Amino acid sequence: MQIPGTLLGGLLSGVIGQATRSPEHNSQAKTEPTDGTTASESLNTLLARSGVQSLGQEILKSYDVTHITPRQFSEMLQKLRESGVISEEEYLDLTQIRRDLTDAGIEADEPVDLLDFYQKLMRKLQLMLSLASTESVDEIQQTLQRAEKHLEWLEKVSTQQLESGTDIWA
Repeated sequence: MQIPGTLLGGLLSGVIGQATRSPEHNSQAKTEPTDGTTASESLNTLLARSGVQSLGQEILKSYDVTHITPRQFSEMLQKLRESGVISEEEYLDLTQIRRDLTDAGIEADEPVDLLDFYQKLMRKLQLMLSLASTESVDEIQQTLQRAEKHLEWLEKVSTQQLESGTDIWA
């Protein structure tokens, strides 16, 4: 049994959170990535590849993933791809974040806290998983793993911004 798109769309529409950062964001425990590498290792590898670290940091410091519009997020991804910080494959994977925001009904110029958005999405997916029939478990688990991967990437971006002193909430 497949999960209808409207069900996942409905799930995403209930995920919209405030675009402000709470103090807990800086102290929240991080989850382990599903592929065996940490989010820090993944982004550091991306930034260190081909000597693009400073360029990647320069791009990232212009954006705050805890207060960003979907349009700005797409712009950030485009810049990271064009500069070689992320590959075409990584770019295509990360554009799913924009699709998730659109599916949740977030307008292109509406600020959103992406960390909060994905934390809420993961909680809802975990609840769905606990209530799911055997036939739908695989699809929910895949969606949950993708959400975890995106949250880890966003947390690392946020951490990079904090470390470089570009966090406007500090």
